[in-house]
Amino acid sequence: MRIRLTLLLLGLILMSCQKDHKEVLVQGQLIDQSTKKPISDTPLVIENWAYGNSPDESYTIFQEYLTKTNSEGYFEQYLDVSSYVVLRIKSIKYRDTVHGFNVSNGKNTFNLKLEPLRD
Repeated sequence: MRIRLTLLLLGLILMSCQKDHKEVLVQGQLIDQSTKKPISDTPLVIENWAYGNSPDESYTIFQEYLTKTNSEGYFEQYLDVSSYVVLRIKSIKYRDTVHGFNVSNGKNTFNLKLEPLRD
């Protein structure tokens, strides 16, 4: 009986993880890890993944957005539908950075500290 209950709970958890969210805002700030100051005018790629109407619970939607931080290091991107995002930052002054995140409805804030490259 305990095994059945454990398997049922595990199945419910896994099923709830595979869900698309609508009207998602991905936002955040890039910070220099050494100086703790915002990193302005830095391009970043936001990869958006969603399940859509997948019959086998695999991602069927992929979108890629190119944005950049403002003068205070902030960025934001609105997504119609999403389940998972990947943030990719490439800069000549900082180590390449890639982070993936599950998202939820509404605001999703991801503040990232970037490691400067040594001279």
